[in-house]
Amino acid sequence: MNKTTLKRTAICSALLSAIVMVAGCNDDDNSSSNNSGQQQTTTEKLTGTAATGAALAGANVEVVNKNGTTKSVVAGADGKFSIDVEKGAPYLLKATKGTGESQVTLYSYASAAGNVNVTQLTTQAILAANKADEKRDYNSLAEIYTNWAKLTKDSTSDEINAAIDKAAKEVVANLKTVFDANIDTSKGYPNIRPLAKVKTASI
Repeated sequence: MNKTTLKRTAICSALLSAIVMVAGCNDDDNSSSNNSGQQQTTTEKLTGTAATGAALAGANVEVVNKNGTTKSVVAGADGKFSIDVEKGAPYLLKATKGTGESQVTLYSYASAAGNVNVTQLTTQAILAANKADEKRDYNSLAEIYTNWAKLTKDSTSDEINAAIDKAAKEVVANLKTVFDANIDTSKGYPNIRPLAKVKTASI
């Protein structure tokens, strides 16, 4: 395997690791003691970063749980956020900044409490997971977000996790195809932001 192929493999492996974390968030915060008399927590914490390559400073980050309950917070100057949401995994996240034609809207998914980033790659993975099933086929990410409670009732968590995981791998595979076909890697790799908009086969 030559150096160029090794570099491509390393890039794609890194991208896959970053996206697949969407479907496998740390659920340490989700554990609780069953000791008698201990009050059960009713919220879970999601933390992460909203970014488009650069941090999405001051973005409004909103999360919706499986019951349709939402909670929002404003990300910091570094794009980082921490939000306590009413328990009810899986969660769908939306980060928005700006208005009109300059508005940026990104999406992500969390199967449990923990760390989850909101980026163009996670947005693409959510879109790619939108199946053609009559009960789950929505025309846009905004519709998926609005109908999240219905979607989670029509599908099991395992089905959603599997769809997101598969979609994340498809996004990485498509990025690798673009790299292989269009990029002279002997001069290094460009900013991947435009590549994150490449449509996947399941869309």
